[in-house]
Amino acid sequence: MTTVEEAVKQPIVPSVSVGGVCLGDSKEAVLERLGAPLTTKQAEGDVEFLEYGPITVCIEGGRAVELVAEQGYFGADPSGLRVGTPWAELLRIYPNVAPDEEEYEWYVPGLEGMSLDIVRPPGREEQPMFTPWVDEWHWVQDPEHAFVLSIRIHKGRSVPKK
Repeated sequence: MTTVEEAVKQPIVPSVSVGGVCLGDSKEAVLERLGAPLTTKQAEGDVEFLEYGPITVCIEGGRAVELVAEQGYFGADPSGLRVGTPWAELLRIYPNVAPDEEEYEWYVPGLEGMSLDIVRPPGREEQPMFTPWVDEWHWVQDPEHAFVLSIRIHKGRSVPKK
């Protein structure tokens, strides 16, 4: 078994893995690798979320179908992108990053299996809904303060739908 403290240092591999957990791993394999989650959330049908602090594993049909690296995750993808990367640095790493207005996520055209949540601190008149951050869903309003809040690994999707 790998501790979560060790897992958060593992590389992020688009379309493949986060924290040593791979897409397609059985729920049992995830539990064997990371141990019992801090929380488990049941969604509709046979979908559940195993939350390990900086790592969330979405299980559907008994298999990992999405892996999320969140604040507190230290590993990077092969290009050096990591949780907390500032917007300007993200543009240096992936200059063609683009929003998907239907999915409310950001994608890198040509890079399969990875999407990003971009956020920024709220302005004086803004009230964030669920986190202390404001989502940058369609464009980045405050490039100086925007950053990558989470990195999602999944199958497919490299170009936003038009």
